[in-house]
Amino acid sequence: LLDAAEAIIDEKGLENATVAEIARRAGSSVGAFYTRFADKEGLMRCVFERFNEQAAAPTESVLSPDRWRGVTITEALELLITFMLRILGGRRRLIVAMLVRTAADPSLGALGQRLHAHVSKHMHALVEHRGHTLAHPDPTTAIGVAVWMVLSALELRVLYAPGALPALGDEVVAREMARMVVS
Repeated sequence: LLDAAEAIIDEKGLENATVAEIARRAGSSVGAFYTRFADKEGLMRCVFERFNEQAAAPTESVLSPDRWRGVTITEALELLITFMLRILGGRRRLIVAMLVRTAADPSLGALGQRLHAHVSKHMHALVEHRGHTLAHPDPTTAIGVAVWMVLSALELRVLYAPGALPALGDEVVAREMARMVVS
């Protein structure tokens, strides 16, 4: 049911995803759907929770300091941001649905906050383990704000669709964001 819901949201958007179509796509029935979920919102919460878990899972390996040996911090950030743009762009409608739902349900916002804290922690470790010292008086805060700025900008780029705000390619956006963060 989660896979079916996510596929339909990706194709048509959340507003056009019906319980009947989700059940049918999952090879299930509407009755079986309602034995697992109280309503479509309950299913969406599970889809959103799974998305956040899937986004957090590779963080440790992707941000492992060993993975980035011999690569400057600017190059590493550029590659990471480009990767994130591709991943987020491929799940645009799901992310839009999550952002819209978060405005009405602060507990969904807590999912995003946990993901942010997880990514920030590993970004901080990446910088520290590379022997870099930050001139900032509070490196933990600096990294947390940088991660927040990058994730927020990426969400906006996804929200307004590729090519909009600004009308630059992902590689250019990633390069400039990496430079901004390092500066």
